[in-house]
Amino acid sequence: MKRIAYFSILMAFVLVLGACGGKSDSDKTKIPPPTPPAPGAPAATAPAAAPSAPAGPAKDALHQKLVGSHWMVGDFDVTFQDSESVLLKGGPLAQAAPNGLKAKYSYENGIIKVTAMGTTKTGTWDGDKLVVDGKTGERQSQ
Repeated sequence: MKRIAYFSILMAFVLVLGACGGKSDSDKTKIPPPTPPAPGAPAATAPAAAPSAPAGPAKDALHQKLVGSHWMVGDFDVTFQDSESVLLKGGPLAQAAPNGLKAKYSYENGIIKVTAMGTTKTGTWDGDKLVVDGKTGERQSQ
């Protein structure tokens, strides 16, 4: 009977030490802080981001006339930079983006959709006249 009691006490002791005495998993997964570079050593640089593919040329003749054009539509200064990008300035964007905001647009069968800051505006383009949300644009330059 004494043997069973000693064995039980010994097992309880081993279990307690095993559960509390070892290193925790969080100690094993800690990452040491980075060491500063030695004086005179070249600074490490981040890898360059892959360049984005340039937008292809507009496939539709009317769309081609729109690319590169500059307009005033209401309070907005609008420049169609390529077949997918438009630069928007002014209006409510003046304070949020004083240098302008580059946005995406799509053109299909005379319909233009410009998406900026979570808002999509729809308009039409017939090769001469640009209308967005019922406002007729005034051409500033080609």
